Amino acid sequence: MFNFEKNKMVNLKQLHDYVKENYEAGNYKEAEKAYKKWRDTTDYTYNAAKTAVKKSSLSDYQMGYEQAKKDYAESHSFKAFPKKGVNLVNRVTQNKAIEIERYIDGYNDAKTKILQAKKKSIKEIINYVWLIISQCKFR
Repeated sequence: MFNFEKNKMVNLKQLHDYVKENYEAGNYKEAEKAYKKWRDTTDYTYNAAKTAVKKSSLSDYQMGYEQAKKDYAESHSFKAFPKKGVNLVNRVTQNKAIEIERYIDGYNDAKTKILQAKKKSIKEIINYVWLIISQCKFR
């Protein structure tokens, strides 16, 4: 294994050296065979990805949606996901990260809905307080 230093460039260099040493020693042969077998049996063309989106986007979207609700319930906060970066990856790789994009869409939609409901609740409370104050008679 390798040790990480505080300097990120050193970390990257150490990681590179670690992977290179293991690759040259033949430690990745089985993984390479498994990847090639998977690659040859998996269709990631643009049309196949669009079809896959129709089949699986609901579950990926729903997982993101549910995770946002869980995050808010547990910590009253949300995670920030790199939506633009994932969009770029999808353009470059012919939608190989489409599941991630759908997950982020679900997460962000739930986040928006929760924050709007929270904002509405706060406005209702403020209006109620003003109503009570306006009905009070001050001398």
